[in-house]
Amino acid sequence: MTVAPDRRRQLLAVPSPSPRLLVRHLLVGALLLTGCQARGASPQPGSPPAPPTSPPASRSPDHLARGPAATATAHAPAPPGCARDLDCPGFLRCQQGGCQIPPALDGTGPTNGPRVVFEPTTGQSSSFLVELAVEPAEQVRGLMYRPRLAPSWGMLFLYAADHEHVFWMRNTAIPLDLVFLDAAGTVVCVVEGAEPFTDSPRGCGRPSRHVLELNAGQARRHGIGTGTPYRLVNLPATTTRSGGHPSTGSER
Repeated sequence: MTVAPDRRRQLLAVPSPSPRLLVRHLLVGALLLTGCQARGASPQPGSPPAPPTSPPASRSPDHLARGPAATATAHAPAPPGCARDLDCPGFLRCQQGGCQIPPALDGTGPTNGPRVVFEPTTGQSSSFLVELAVEPAEQVRGLMYRPRLAPSWGMLFLYAADHEHVFWMRNTAIPLDLVFLDAAGTVVCVVEGAEPFTDSPRGCGRPSRHVLELNAGQARRHGIGTGTPYRLVNLPATTTRSGGHPSTGSER
């Protein structure tokens, strides 16, 4: 536990006990604690508390979502309730009625979830599990504030109509490849290595239907470029909103 600055100054101002008195206190405390444990009783007020026998409570999801340096923990408390991503702080997503750590952060999602499969004419096919960004609030936040993206994961922005999509990297700590996809199953273009925390507009200069964000270098590594065929697999039955182009997301 870290002591607050004002309290730290107060503690430093208190004279330290002599070594002899300190040893005496420690011995008396140890004897009292041993006696209480032998009788199955709790230590009495004034005696030092027993050392913890279980791991300390981990940080809450709200703490995890405060910025790019946040990290996931294995023993998070029950997440706050939610109805949509907009109800969750930071990068947390609303899943099964609670604000949860996104599966793409550490690749902990189901292996039979939505994915994008690329089938280049030369080389082997490649497949990426994806989180879906469908609603405007999901697209506004995108991958903002996340400290990392699992290597075999991405985020797929789904739209109901073709549009000249333009993205930026505001509040985004992960260098990304942006893969622009048409509705017929072909890559329109790829923007490689988008620099984190920049507001420069990035796009193809021509319409596309969907956009996939991957870790920087993945497109080149897997031979993904203009004209590469792709397939969307395991998408839920209703994923694309009706009505045209939504308000800006990770988009500019």
